[in-house]
Amino acid sequence: MSPFEFVCAFYSVVLGVAVAQLMTSVGRLLEVRDQVRAYWVHSLWVVIILLVDVNSWWALWELRNAKSWSFVSFSLLIGLVASIYLVTVLLFPRIPESGGQIDLDAHYYRNRRVFFLANAAGWTLGFAV
Repeated sequence: MSPFEFVCAFYSVVLGVAVAQLMTSVGRLLEVRDQVRAYWVHSLWVVIILLVDVNSWWALWELRNAKSWSFVSFSLLIGLVASIYLVTVLLFPRIPESGGQIDLDAHYYRNRRVFFLANAAGWTLGFAV
């Protein structure tokens, strides 16, 4: 196994879990859609984050010709994929078991600082990589 294949396998697994988390969360919100108070900004971010996830995986191919891999370059990539996963998780609230109302507007504003910090970290690491 080449160093790129090793890095790509780890990156793809974590990114695949992020995409699965996003799709699962969308599906769960659709299941309880009568309890969900939608917010257009949240919906827009769902689409943007899905595109970021897919583009991030696609952009990894550009690193296939890297001559060598160091622990620092590997760590930057892991930090990037970790921030992408964190942003994906922060985007969705937990579905209450009690059947209460889910307010995506309130969830968005409650988590926006951490969401944008993780997003900024991801972009910074992406440019560094």
